[in-house]
Amino acid sequence: MTILKGKGLATGFILMALLLVNLVVTFQTAQAAAGPKEFAQLNVAIPLADNLIALKGNTVTVSFSSGQTMTGVVKEVQNNLLHLEKLSQKDFYDALIRVDQIVAIEVRVRERRHMGTSQYWTSLWVAGLVILFCLFCLHLCSAIFVFFAERISAFEIWNSPIWLRFKIPLSVVGVICFLAAVIAYSCYGERKEMKIAEDYAQTQGWGFSRDDTEGLTAKVAEILSDLKFRMYNIRTVETGRRNLYLFDCSYRNRDSRKSDYHGTACLVRSNRFHSAKVPVEVSSRDWTEVMISDKVDMGESPFAQQFLVQSKNPDAAKKVVNEPIPAIHLEHMNNPVAIGVSVIIGPRGAVVLTGHTAVHDQLQDVLDLARKLEAAVN
Repeated sequence: MTILKGKGLATGFILMALLLVNLVVTFQTAQAAAGPKEFAQLNVAIPLADNLIALKGNTVTVSFSSGQTMTGVVKEVQNNLLHLEKLSQKDFYDALIRVDQIVAIEVRVRERRHMGTSQYWTSLWVAGLVILFCLFCLHLCSAIFVFFAERISAFEIWNSPIWLRFKIPLSVVGVICFLAAVIAYSCYGERKEMKIAEDYAQTQGWGFSRDDTEGLTAKVAEILSDLKFRMYNIRTVETGRRNLYLFDCSYRNRDSRKSDYHGTACLVRSNRFHSAKVPVEVSSRDWTEVMISDKVDMGESPFAQQFLVQSKNPDAAKKVVNEPIPAIHLEHMNNPVAIGVSVIIGPRGAVVLTGHTAVHDQLQDVLDLARKLEAAVN
């Protein structure tokens, strides 16, 4: 038996080592495939026609003095004429354009930094290592459990008449006591958490409610319609022209059967959010963004490199995420006490959502961010 267990443990080590080698090879191959991509370059030292010749085979957008534009692939430039093929939204059409009628050309010269290249594969590689380590720990724990279980099962007490007579009642009582202890500990934790939140609310002069008594859940649902929310420990921070609420919550997707996530959030309600017709979410970039739909292209700015914008209406989202909002997010990211947040701006309000926290500085940071966003929205 010991030999078989030793072989099983060795086999587990070998399989995990092979998986690790395969992951490293995949990571290196993907990094090589995701190497820097070459893009066309513009040159102000040569005429516009020569720039077009250099851009042969590239997709360009040409602008005319009338203000009209045309996008297509440069096929040929000769005799003061530009031949564009595969016109945008007219794949089966070509165009012949006089070069001297062109006042500007646009061409993609760089790619946006995102998690789809080396950073994505690095994150995936680290995640793979964590998974392998967890599998190794699970395998090791199971081997230790079997080792001790075999030795404990050899004790004479398990064959005694007293144990054989009372083992079922004792097992039932043990399970009941364990469940009662878990429930009691959970209730104690909830009461302690509520007491901390209530005491801090009193020191700040805020209103406090254990449960939602003002219909705030429905107001949050207007902004986060895809999530099922439960709010508790609700602190009313401001009322009047701007209503500000801080609360703890559990939530999950409405069509999901997974367990709830727990977090702390701030709801800000104001008439300044009238321009937000559909929800717009702003969150930090990470490797999971490759699985996210409804991404909005925000260009090449430092904000776009650090944050992901999601909305079902990209044009409306760009209007909502106006110039001050990216600056606010970048400033918040550099705050020493700041924690990761997701900001969802919707009809008549916004929600700043983060992981569950009771740290006073972090709570104030979330409130400050909500105030700044409300002041920046047009």
